[in-house]
Amino acid sequence: MLPFLIAMALVQPTLKVGIIADELVDYSTWAKPYASEWTGEKIAHILREEGFDAHLLTREQLNTASLQQFDAILIATDHTYPEYGTWGGAVAKSLVEYVRRGGIYVMPIGVPHYIAKDVDTGKLDANHWEDFFGLRATVVHGTRPLQLTRHGRELGLPDPHGVPAQPVRALQYERGAVLVWSTNYVPCMVAIPYGKGWLIHWGGGENMDTTVRDYWIHAASRAVRAAKAGQLKAMTRAELLREEGLEGKSLDDIDRELFAPAPSPLSASPVHVRLVPGAERALQSPRKVLSLDGRWEMLGVDKGRGDERSLLSGRGWQDSIPAEIPCSVQTALFKAGKIPDPAVGFNDVIARREVEKEWWFRKQFEWRPGQPTRLVFDGVDYSATFYLNGVRLGEHEGPFGGPEFDITGIVREYNTLIVRVDPIPPDWRLVFKTNCVYGWHYVNCPPIGIWRSVRVEQIPPAEIEELFLATADATKGIVSLYAKVRAQQGFCEGVLRWDIYPANFEGEGYHCEIPVGPSADAITAHWQFQIPNVRQWWPNGLGEPYLYWCEARFIMNGQVVDTRRTRFGVRTIEMRPLPDGAQPHLYNWTFVVNGRPTFVKGTNWATVDAFLRLEEHRYRRFLTLAKDAHIQILRSWGGGLVETDTFYDLCDELGIMVWQEFPLTWQNFDAIRLAVADEIAVRSVKRLRNHPSLVLWCGGNEHGGEGWLIELLGRRCMELDGTRPFHRTDPYGGSIHNYDVYWGLQPLERNLNLVAPFIGEFGLASPCAVESTLKYLPGSERDKWPPADDSAFIHHTPTFTPQNMVHLNRYAKEFDLCNDLQSFTRGSQMAQATGLRVVLERMRTRWDQSTGVIYYKLTDVYPGVSWSTVDWYGVPKIAHYFVQRAFAPLQVVALFDGFDVESGKALQLQVYLLDDREEWKEKAQVRVRLFNARLREVAQKALDVQAAPARVRLLGEVKLDVPAGDAWPLLVLVELVHNNTVVAHNFYWFNFRREPGCLFALPRTTLSVRRDGEHLVVENTGKLPAVGVHFHAPTCSDSLRLSESYFWLHPGERHRIRIAFTPNTEGKVPSDKRFGVGAWNADYVSVKWE
Repeated sequence: MLPFLIAMALVQPTLKVGIIADELVDYSTWAKPYASEWTGEKIAHILREEGFDAHLLTREQLNTASLQQFDAILIATDHTYPEYGTWGGAVAKSLVEYVRRGGIYVMPIGVPHYIAKDVDTGKLDANHWEDFFGLRATVVHGTRPLQLTRHGRELGLPDPHGVPAQPVRALQYERGAVLVWSTNYVPCMVAIPYGKGWLIHWGGGENMDTTVRDYWIHAASRAVRAAKAGQLKAMTRAELLREEGLEGKSLDDIDRELFAPAPSPLSASPVHVRLVPGAERALQSPRKVLSLDGRWEMLGVDKGRGDERSLLSGRGWQDSIPAEIPCSVQTALFKAGKIPDPAVGFNDVIARREVEKEWWFRKQFEWRPGQPTRLVFDGVDYSATFYLNGVRLGEHEGPFGGPEFDITGIVREYNTLIVRVDPIPPDWRLVFKTNCVYGWHYVNCPPIGIWRSVRVEQIPPAEIEELFLATADATKGIVSLYAKVRAQQGFCEGVLRWDIYPANFEGEGYHCEIPVGPSADAITAHWQFQIPNVRQWWPNGLGEPYLYWCEARFIMNGQVVDTRRTRFGVRTIEMRPLPDGAQPHLYNWTFVVNGRPTFVKGTNWATVDAFLRLEEHRYRRFLTLAKDAHIQILRSWGGGLVETDTFYDLCDELGIMVWQEFPLTWQNFDAIRLAVADEIAVRSVKRLRNHPSLVLWCGGNEHGGEGWLIELLGRRCMELDGTRPFHRTDPYGGSIHNYDVYWGLQPLERNLNLVAPFIGEFGLASPCAVESTLKYLPGSERDKWPPADDSAFIHHTPTFTPQNMVHLNRYAKEFDLCNDLQSFTRGSQMAQATGLRVVLERMRTRWDQSTGVIYYKLTDVYPGVSWSTVDWYGVPKIAHYFVQRAFAPLQVVALFDGFDVESGKALQLQVYLLDDREEWKEKAQVRVRLFNARLREVAQKALDVQAAPARVRLLGEVKLDVPAGDAWPLLVLVELVHNNTVVAHNFYWFNFRREPGCLFALPRTTLSVRRDGEHLVVENTGKLPAVGVHFHAPTCSDSLRLSESYFWLHPGERHRIRIAFTPNTEGKVPSDKRFGVGAWNADYVSVKWE
């Protein structure tokens, strides 16, 4: 080592480095487990080995003059820098000036200045993603191993292969020298020019052990020398990709190369055929099918105590209870009166104990033996053993389809089918199933049972095993059809006929007949045809979701031996790059539907019930409300299900696209059996690929996106489908999840500037409607507030602890007094509505730099406080209606920088017209009006709208002078006016924090109502505006469906609201249809809807 150091000293100048460490910084984040390895002296020792003159800085040296004595400054921790007082103070200014003059600053790891540590008091000032160098940190997801860029190799940086870190934080910059990046090309080490100096950043995490430390210091040392020698080359991202030979490649392309899928069913060249007019519709299948759904017997015993021999012989069933299959064990127990309602109070704890048992199910049925027969289970959760007539058929693991058994030699005229379902696996990290019910969110009561249908079916001589349709050209109506026909014995030969006809509209049908075979065992073929006068399937708000039926039959020797029926839509989905072009660390994020680039408006979907009560009416309640709110895409979140056919059928009908994730969230992938994962992938893709609503596959939620399991899922999606993109996880490849507001306790203003190419999650939690909360609270708690730490109310919060109230109250108390359940609910729901709508609106204005936003979330799996905008009982929260307004196809919106405006100063707004369909072709005017706390108009501006359609139009910036008094609150009304008629409106609130509750203490007005058919006409009969006109329906809110709520009415103005009642989550329409219509400043007017 000594000769090497002498040689280094001879060829390189000795550079002086100042180290900021020890008591000047904080080691409470990533460095906490390794704090003893990141001391200033240990860092200095490594730097001295590298030939540097290293010094530990004191607090007195944290100024510009002292810093200028050093060639480089290095902070030896993550996220934290020292400061005199609060963030952005004197030390921050000194660091900025130091680099501006030519200094080299090796920044803290991670988000460099996320935390300021006051060197006088030790107090931490946290949550600063914006950097005082004008850089912003973002969350990224890089994959191991790390590798050097070409520039990193040129500069002689050490090889990072084997360093146990990956990029998790990155800085946004225009030009930089990327030196180290991940295998998916996410920068990990970058040098950014600033003034005459350089900033050097390491975004790898969260591990900071000695291997990472040593590599980082050695690599940073080389970068510092390169900076001093003028060898660093700052490049744009496009220049970097060109240099690396990656220009024009997206992460989609990189993953496809890595996964190396086999050819998909439609990858072979098709045989072109012509459809003939005329179709035979709704044919009866020649194969016999017997449903085994309905009444079964169910018996629970302690784990390992089931007497297999006795139970198979018919003894020991005397204590069994009825179970209506399909259902979960918990649902059957509740219906049989054996456990109390698991949705109420602490009853889920009782239900949880029951799934620690093994459960035996028995069903007797009749069948005509002597023909090939199959037993099919569509879903058993989670693992089970199967017996027929005393014969053990086998075992199965995994809830999303299967098993299937050939029972030809076992089935008799009178049969007994028995299933033993194993106790619930204790750790959700080890299984491939719905995981949000395991206690990390919402409820700790995972379901087990025979949750999907069961049937016995005849096996035909030749069977249509697969029928897959996909659109090749939506405009021309060109459709590809892939079929697989398998003969049970000998050669497969015959005629395949398929009939195409409308499913949800009137129109002509067509058919085609094609001879196929002969072929040993199975026939596979790919045809392509054109549907005349085609009608396309469009997402909600962009057109109608037209659907077709395809009925295929296989004919042998003039006899139909098998049929298969599926529904499909004529639509294409394509993902194009963002405007800056394809980049290897980014997925292509522009959704192109039927050739039309589309900003997608969406929400997360967490399925509808923890206990798998998934009836059609329950789905329809929530999905209809989603359609009403202009939702176009649902992210079927990786904490929930691979969703059911019922869900997808409804999404097809309603025009709601689906991003389907596999149920993986932070699992231990190595613990999941390969065969289980493979079967789930194969069955899921084949089952769902004909649904036009399905537009994207994803490997799960918020995991690392790495490993054999994710590659397997991606490969199977590409091999068995190939018409849709696959994402490893989310966030990943350019999307973000952000909870700075709520979990981070940052002010609501943070959401005013929350932007990204694509947002996959963000939101705030709020309670259910009051009438819903009272349904799950025990009687002893209904009149108590605030809730006790050990109360059922706390038990029904997201993580079941009193800490949730800190987060809820932090925002709710800005809007209301929160001195009872009603006030707390209103305050929380107003905070949620405010925090959501501003992000949705701003993201829409950024098209095409931003291409979609999916808030968290629409639904709950269990009643309680959560991020849903419609509670578990099907009651919309306040946020539902502001999401509806923010997502309206034609809307006028205002953007601003804060909710607090000083008296006597100007409120500055940017006003946009949003027009998804680009249909507004008239000249019009947008009025922007400011109202004070007395609801007097104190300022107004008008903006002209020209007859030039565009999806996003910045109409202008306006300044409204804020009055000196009566400014708590202030209200801004924005209206699109054409021929003196208000076409669209939006309103905003400011200065509400000064007096929480002031939004609901405005001067009063009065309302009147009258019925007009299926509409209710609401009129403001007072002399002041009616603000937040809404409906209060405690006896029927879970069934009421409104076209609009929480709107503004001028004095004398009338508004028509469509009123409907749909079956609630229990499948019932309430008999009591009374509700009230009121406003934040108007008493309720009672309505009885007959």
